[in-house]
Amino acid sequence: MNRTLTTFLGLSLACGIAVAAVQAQDRAAAEAPGIMGTIKSKAGKPLAGVTVSARATDSTMTTSVYTDEKGVYVFPHLEAGSYRVWAQSVGYSTLKADLKLDGARTVSKSLVLQPLADFGQQLTGYEWFSSLPDDTAEHRRMKQVMYVACTGCHSLDLPLQNRFDEAGWNKIIKAMENSFYNGYRPGDLNAQQLRWEGQVMRHHREDLAKYLAEVRGPDSPALTLKPQAPVTGDAARVVVREYELPLKEQANEPSWYTGTDWTLGPSTGMHGQVGIHDVVADRDGMAWITQARTTFETNRSIVKLDPRTGAMTNIQVRAGGPNLIFFEQIAQPDAKGDIWMHDGPNMVRLTPKTETFTAFRIPQVMGGMNNSTDVDSKGRAVANARSGVV
Repeated sequence: MNRTLTTFLGLSLACGIAVAAVQAQDRAAAEAPGIMGTIKSKAGKPLAGVTVSARATDSTMTTSVYTDEKGVYVFPHLEAGSYRVWAQSVGYSTLKADLKLDGARTVSKSLVLQPLADFGQQLTGYEWFSSLPDDTAEHRRMKQVMYVACTGCHSLDLPLQNRFDEAGWNKIIKAMENSFYNGYRPGDLNAQQLRWEGQVMRHHREDLAKYLAEVRGPDSPALTLKPQAPVTGDAARVVVREYELPLKEQANEPSWYTGTDWTLGPSTGMHGQVGIHDVVADRDGMAWITQARTTFETNRSIVKLDPRTGAMTNIQVRAGGPNLIFFEQIAQPDAKGDIWMHDGPNMVRLTPKTETFTAFRIPQVMGGMNNSTDVDSKGRAVANARSGVV
């Protein structure tokens, strides 16, 4: 779907990939649950907070629920079809099963999870960061430096799953300090060319490499891993639905790894995917999705998703020429229901009902847009430019 951007000058004004949304199941009370069962450990103990997921073989939607204190899980009504079902919890191997549903009767399936001796690949970046030692003043200082410089856009799970000596960590930090947020690395930059994160990394590189070699070096003692507690109580009663976006090169081809099996580690850009950046819902419940790494995108400016059906529309926006316009930062709807975003030189207003995009050129003196877009308490769209606020 193509859209043309209307521009007004002089007005001031971001394996398999996955989008999670917790939805009310309106029909669940009147229809039989799709699947239910019990998850236990090898020792026969019921496991609480286990994530149990189901996905039809011909669908890009995954539905997930959690087990209660008795290890029992219950899916809402699921349409007839063939399903892949899997259960996983940190510290246990992922267990999978294939089931056929007729859409009328509940299928019962209980599973037994086997313990894992090494479950580091299942941890999130937050859990890895929490597991780093902070027993000395120097450890606390370097841990804080890493938090400030290395977690603004990216997770720590992928690097901290690995071990390197001091020289190796030094090379990794140097590569990151010279990289832009979209992964592009133009070469060794001088101090004036570095972004602020890169300046922090360069200033602390030697100390940070030494710290990481101490805690995640080839001969470092094993960390005491600190996974989060399982989901329990009312929080475990939610139903989560994930929607997998197609790859950029071929509109209907999914990513070959999206991180759905935690034992295989996190998904990355090397798995053929472009990461989700922002998601907002309009007044009709449609989700509008922007993506990171826009320099790699070829077939869409923004994605419109119907959460009820999983149907996605790739929308292409052009400003009168052949090149697509890309968006990353997107704000919640304003008082009129319009959604604001920016493409660099413009603030852009999306009117969801008509799928119309209107651009408002920012003054050149503002130096271009930076990253954040929002709507203030008076309904005005605001964004931080390089030389102030628009």
